[in-house]
Amino acid sequence: MRPRKGCFGVASVAAVMGLLAACLAVPQQFPAPAAGAGPGDTGDDAPAPWPMFRAGQSRAGQSLSDTSDNRGDVLWKCMLGSIIYSSPAIGSDGTVFVGCSDHQVYAVRPGGTIAWTVMTGTDVMSSPAIGRDGTVYIGSDALYAISPRGRVLWSFPTEYPMSSSPAVGPDGRIYFGTMQGTLYCLEPNGRVAGWFNASGQIPSSPAIDGEGNIFFGSYDRCIYSLAPDMSLRWSFRTGDDVGATPAIGPDGTVYAGSRDGILYAIHNGGSLKWSHNLRNPLFSSAALGPGGMIYIGSFGKTLYALNESGVVKWDFPTDGWVDSSPSVGADGTVFFGSGDGRLYAVRPNGSLAWSIQTGGSIITSPAISGNGSVVFGSWDRQLYCAGSFYSRPSPPQNLMANVDESNVVLRWDAPEDDGGRPLSGYRVWRCTQTSASAQIAVVAANSRTFADSDVRSRGAYRYHVTALNDIAESLPGNEANITVCFRPSPPCHLRGTAAVGAIVLNWSSPEDDGGAPVLGYNIYCSEAKGSNCLIEILGAGVRGYLHEGLSSLFQYSYEVTAFNKAGESARSNTAQAVPLAPPQAVEPGLLADTQPPWIIISEPLDGSVLHSARITVSGQASDDRGLALVELSNGGSIWHAASGTTGWKRTVTLSKGPNIIFAKATDGQGNTALVHVTVKYEPAKSASTVNVPLASALLVLAAGLAYGIWALRRSRQGGP
Repeated sequence: MRPRKGCFGVASVAAVMGLLAACLAVPQQFPAPAAGAGPGDTGDDAPAPWPMFRAGQSRAGQSLSDTSDNRGDVLWKCMLGSIIYSSPAIGSDGTVFVGCSDHQVYAVRPGGTIAWTVMTGTDVMSSPAIGRDGTVYIGSDALYAISPRGRVLWSFPTEYPMSSSPAVGPDGRIYFGTMQGTLYCLEPNGRVAGWFNASGQIPSSPAIDGEGNIFFGSYDRCIYSLAPDMSLRWSFRTGDDVGATPAIGPDGTVYAGSRDGILYAIHNGGSLKWSHNLRNPLFSSAALGPGGMIYIGSFGKTLYALNESGVVKWDFPTDGWVDSSPSVGADGTVFFGSGDGRLYAVRPNGSLAWSIQTGGSIITSPAISGNGSVVFGSWDRQLYCAGSFYSRPSPPQNLMANVDESNVVLRWDAPEDDGGRPLSGYRVWRCTQTSASAQIAVVAANSRTFADSDVRSRGAYRYHVTALNDIAESLPGNEANITVCFRPSPPCHLRGTAAVGAIVLNWSSPEDDGGAPVLGYNIYCSEAKGSNCLIEILGAGVRGYLHEGLSSLFQYSYEVTAFNKAGESARSNTAQAVPLAPPQAVEPGLLADTQPPWIIISEPLDGSVLHSARITVSGQASDDRGLALVELSNGGSIWHAASGTTGWKRTVTLSKGPNIIFAKATDGQGNTALVHVTVKYEPAKSASTVNVPLASALLVLAAGLAYGIWALRRSRQGGP
């Protein structure tokens, strides 16, 4: 039964002396356990899914496990010796620990059979807490420390039976309240590390925040907060007894109900944030769910759901009082018991998911296991486990995405677990930078591939796949990310310029790169007599090409394409030109001068990387009958005369990236010679500069400050 106000007195001198003796007591030691039976011998380092009352030291009652697959099937029942007031805890290996009013502590295997029992001195209404080493702490006529294999390691006696459920702090210390009105802190070996005396009984279980502060309620109508050294931080006065356990929210807000029917939300500093009168006594502890929701049961046969501002969003009526403290799955499903003997599972919107009828009232708080099943006790003496005989499948595995032509092709592997039912298919989901995830296809169960042909724009795409059986849909598998691009548009403005025995080509970049960088260009050439073929592949930064060794008897046609990782563009416009013929003799009786001049570029060297946009290009040229002109061009489309002939130079301006610099020498008979070098312009990284005016101002300020200090010292010393 629930402890009531005034059940035990604390006023007598004998009680006070007993309390002091208990505070200084050395815990009763029991024989050492057999080899291999000590704490930590479970060999399982996984965290316990529900290690203590209300799930953890913050007492929020929220599980990390998704319970949406729980269909309310009774997976097993285990008959204990008497009525069950204690709420179960679940260890890392699935073992369930619970107390019973037959004076015993039970360890129940995951399948529902009893592993061991430990006899205590009275009814066990306290709920167990599991330490990191697997030690089980639980209250009865004393606080007991029990090894994972059922050996009592030590006990710390209390004057009266305790209902407060211990909390294990991050440092391994154990905190619990007593009906004498003392909150204790014990070392893991059972010795007293500290205590605090309230002025009323403490059936409430302590909660601990991330900074080690302790919170609990008392029958002196107060909610207390203690510092880690057990000194009082603050106390908050309510309208009646506080037997419920406080819950600590993510922002430090403390939620606790009172017998006065009011749910209090208290700032971590001790001031009231808000309160809501639910009009019936609150013995249930509050649970915190996703989205800031708060759930609490009422003696008025109702479960209430409030938002973080204290507004009731919905209520769920039952046919019995709700002393059971609700527990919440990661998906928001709320589980709680009622005096009508039912365990209820309620969806986040307040609708009933399912319920289980037992043979007695349920005041225990359900514990949620790692697989989403729920364990609870009833007054019919049975410990129940509710879950699903069948479940949704596990997620598909190893999803991969590749681009094939205009499709995104997805492939994946089957789930590891089909949930006990045959798979009925897969759902394919797609998300872009501008749209939320949406289903785009349903694939048959015997297929594990899909081609998304509805990719109409370039950009980043994200895919995931879920598996289906006749129970439910799986969680998403791994996400596959891919960037979709298309072929670039053709290069622009291709033009050809005739030279003696050569043609110079120039063009502009594509207007659209297709969503991926252009990797280069292909040059195609055809003569008037036919044969269209690829003659050169150039890099991404090149916009010009010199085609040499051509005959002046033919017209040549050219087209250029660009390519990126998606493929090659369509061809550009066609550029046509006829190479110039060598000039003939201009004086009768003289042989025609058909010998072209000779020319080289000395500076810069071919392949140079330059960091200045303006450079001087220089070189030498010669001809057996004399030079007429040397010209330069950056790109081959616009020519400028150089200064000098046999030794020549000219300043040119580079564009960022690759540049082709042409030099052309022409003799008196019109014979030409053409050479070129390719250089790359990379602007130099700008060095950090000093703000001269600011630096000067700082120097003046520093000098003035130094003079002021000197003058002040002189004045104090009596100087001028």
